[in-house]
Amino acid sequence: MICQREGCSNPVIPPRRKFCCEQCGRIAHRQKNLKLMAAERQMLKNLHRDRKIRCCLVCGNEFMSDGPWNRQCPKCKKRAAY
Repeated sequence: MICQREGCSNPVIPPRRKFCCEQCGRIAHRQKNLKLMAAERQMLKNLHRDRKIRCCLVCGNEFMSDGPWNRQCPKCKKRAAY
């Protein structure tokens, strides 16, 4: 079996499963985490892009909206839920 880290083609020693050495495992996990963090940052950026101060359609108070689908302040949403 060959090491699963990109750029490494060393054979995997039998007690190990995916990577040829501990260092390769650390490098591969670090690269994976960096890719995930970049994807999470982009997702959060897209999520907060539509946040604006809006007026509640029920009571008229201003509140920080999570997006175009959110036109009721948290208080009015709670009241409507009961």
